[in-house]
Formats: sequence, structure tokens, C-alpha cells
Amino acid sequence: MSSGTFLIVVVAGVLGLISGLVLPPIFHSRRPFGLVGDVVVATLLAVGLAYAEWTWILPALGFETGWLSVAAAIGDPVGLAWVALWLMRRVR
Repeated sequence: MSSGTFLIVVVAGVLGLISGLVLPPIFHSRRPFGLVGDVVVATLLAVGLAYAEWTWILPALGFETGWLSVAAAIGDPVGLAWVALWLMRRVR
């Protein structure tokens, strides 16, 4: 894993962790799987998708390394973590 990939994955992981802590009170809902469940789901989804997107998806779509690729590799996983946290509250 290169240093750029590692940095992208770490930033996405930290933002996923913060999302797991901060978003549930914003949704004004109880945590069906607790605080640990929210943090684990948000962090794992953010880290997994950030790695996959930076390593395989963006190069397959023809994106070159640049600020747009970095923003997509960090923003998409964090957005998916938000959607997953929202779905955890709706689908039980």
C-alpha cells in the first residue's frame, strides 16, 4: 500500500469514525445497535470503500490522480457511511 493510499484510507476512516459518533444525535433517533455498532459500521464502510475506490474503481473509470480523485475517494465512502447509519434506523 502506497503512502497516498494509506493517507486516503486513514482520512476516510477518521471521518467515518466521527460520523458514527456525531450523526445519530443529528438524526434524532435512538441507536438500535448502540454507539459501538454505529462507530464500527461507519468506520468499516468508509475504510473499505475508500480503499476499493482509490485502488480499483477510480482508475477503472479513467480518473487520474488529482484533487477530484482524492475528493471522490474520501467523500463517497463517508456518504455511504451516512446512508448506512440512516438505514440502520429505518430497517430493523
